[in-house]
Amino acid sequence: MRTNVIFSTLFAFAVLLFASCEQDSLIETVDVLPEETAIEEMQLTTPSEFENVIDISNDFETDTILGEVENRSPVLIYSNVHSTNINTWFGYWINQTSLWNAEHYKYIVKVTPLSGNPDLYLYGYDAASSDKFRLIRSDTGASGTEDDTFRKSDLKTYGRTEEKMYVGIWGKTTTTFRLQIWRTVVDCKEYPTADQVTTLEYAPVCGCDGNEYPNKGAAFVSGITSWTNGPCQAACNCGTGLGTVDICDDFESYNTAFGLSTQATHWKKWSPSSLEPQLFRALGGGPGVGGFTATDMAIQRQAGSAQPDILLTVGNKNSGVHRFKWNMFVGTGRSAYFNIQRFTTPGAEFGEQFYFYKDGTARIRYGNTYFYTFSYPQGSYFEVELIVDLNARRYVLAIDGRKIVSWRNNNGSSSLGAIDFYPADQYAFFKIDDVCFEKYLSGSPYGRAITGDSKVPEMEVALSEASTFKNIQTK
Repeated sequence: MRTNVIFSTLFAFAVLLFASCEQDSLIETVDVLPEETAIEEMQLTTPSEFENVIDISNDFETDTILGEVENRSPVLIYSNVHSTNINTWFGYWINQTSLWNAEHYKYIVKVTPLSGNPDLYLYGYDAASSDKFRLIRSDTGASGTEDDTFRKSDLKTYGRTEEKMYVGIWGKTTTTFRLQIWRTVVDCKEYPTADQVTTLEYAPVCGCDGNEYPNKGAAFVSGITSWTNGPCQAACNCGTGLGTVDICDDFESYNTAFGLSTQATHWKKWSPSSLEPQLFRALGGGPGVGGFTATDMAIQRQAGSAQPDILLTVGNKNSGVHRFKWNMFVGTGRSAYFNIQRFTTPGAEFGEQFYFYKDGTARIRYGNTYFYTFSYPQGSYFEVELIVDLNARRYVLAIDGRKIVSWRNNNGSSSLGAIDFYPADQYAFFKIDDVCFEKYLSGSPYGRAITGDSKVPEMEVALSEASTFKNIQTK
């Protein structure tokens, strides 16, 4: 969409890089937990070293991953009752490599006192550092149950090499407690990932919270746990309110490396040998002030017989009032072309054809007859709006919201199937964006009075031998 705020496509790295390698591995584990081992007694300061620490890194199951994702139910990893004295540590190591993908999973740690008052601490451990333990977070209430969560990404992987997570229980008093650890699927929004910084690359993603982020690293650092590639799509508001919006397409969700017709059912190539139009994402352009990032569909004349030729199909409508709208750009000295197909089958029957010439003039043709000429802006985007009233066989064309011409055409079939975009001559190069199709309007938006309406001609396309106007264009 053209309302997205631009982020420069910079590849400069921030001080700390987003550690994507942390996101990619799932850990194979076993299901038997060792008995606890007491840690040596010490005063509560930043720990320096521990002995006889229980390693529960391998005490995780792998065959429950599908169920976790589907039903989001926590999986209990560890549960046991322990006792520790006043001013005494009791804790567990978990290797960094054994923690599951931080993008999708977190761990819930819960300490329930059966007597006394235990405190819960979470540390990252770097054996090569002089201050080996870095406090991540804690829960140290006066009494009662204490709990906290952590993810794999809480361990620093740049500047430090924290290879272990330490879950520590400090005996504020002599205490007996139950320690439980669960693995669970993360919520959409978790706490911000500790001490992570992302790149400044612009590769937008739409977070599960509905907000847009400049890249997936920025989403992850912001605590977002899932996203889709590409900018967030705003609610479609391209309709008039008179009908039902059936197509609202700004091209932003497509992969520019693949053909348009392979990614959306409403786009269809003229024939198997037709080329796909080009999809490209570029800075600037679009209606209004430049400086936006947007994806356009581009149609350009190619050398040889194969040409890009794409239909916006709307089903075979045979009654009702329907409305097309899109933004179009025709460069100075370039040309553009589209036509109405009466059916979704390409070439089954041509309706009106619209030629936008390189000199800034345009003509409407039916059959072999050009029945109206007008001018259009070159070198900037302009809005094309086409109303098709199949009940009255009446058509209205508007440019930038201003009614240009209306006409009646009782020739041929009373039906509507598609709009066909094609490079009709050697000068053809044009771009299309923000395509809208609204079906079954309760009335034409141009049935009401508009400034200058009295000067807009109402044409009657009175042609004989309507059958001679079928299949008149060779492609």
